Amino acid sequence: MYQILLVDDETIALEALKTGVDWKKHGITRVFATCDAENAKQIISSEQIDFAICDIEMPNETGFDLVRWINTCSPATLCIFLTCHSEFQYAKQAIQLGALDYILKPVDYDELTEVLQKAIHRKKEMMQTQYAKSVISDIQKDIVERSQEPEHTAQFISDAKAYILENIGNENLDVRSVATHVCLHPDYLSRLFKSETNMSVKNYIIQTRISVACSLLTDTNLSISKIATSCGYFHMAHFSSIFKQKTGLTPNKYRTKYQNKNV
Repeated sequence: MYQILLVDDETIALEALKTGVDWKKHGITRVFATCDAENAKQIISSEQIDFAICDIEMPNETGFDLVRWINTCSPATLCIFLTCHSEFQYAKQAIQLGALDYILKPVDYDELTEVLQKAIHRKKEMMQTQYAKSVISDIQKDIVERSQEPEHTAQFISDAKAYILENIGNENLDVRSVATHVCLHPDYLSRLFKSETNMSVKNYIIQTRISVACSLLTDTNLSISKIATSCGYFHMAHFSSIFKQKTGLTPNKYRTKYQNKNV
């Protein structure tokens, strides 16, 4: 499932790191190792590296330099630093570079295992969040593709729907903000929208929020509170009430009944 890169200029320390953890137990199927930062860049450029454990002090290029490059060229790679130094300035710089954690040498493998578990959890969250974004993007694409009529009315409705989906996480999304986006008076947009869709703008916003919530509940493991805020509901009781009103089930029961078990 995952691939990891170990970078340390001390070959003995690098070999110990490779054998000191049961990587496969944590779903890490490939372990790359190198003593050189430049070679590390080549590996990251050619392989999908999920995690990198980097020594800080190395010849020619430090671990800090390498992680700066990773942040630019492979931002999805989560980095963990190794060092012999406990000085605050090292930890501070690691934090500033967005490192997941900072481990002192000699490596405590129980500590490293805990950090690795945290890294895997963070990676899963990142993947779920990216999936949530793709769900919204796919729905938006579908709306646009089905609304390619030449008439101006159809274009206004299409633009309004696209704007609603793009801003579905905005708690303040309403008729006025949608009307402003499509350059129409709110009252006129309301009449136009009702005429073309047989639904008010307000009800369409609610329907879209619940539709996105249903997709995220069944296709991701995001928490229900995270899904609620992603759909513009910042009060769980209100979200649960609206969701049950529209689907006949609470969000939790809906997930239990319909969730893809492969998620």
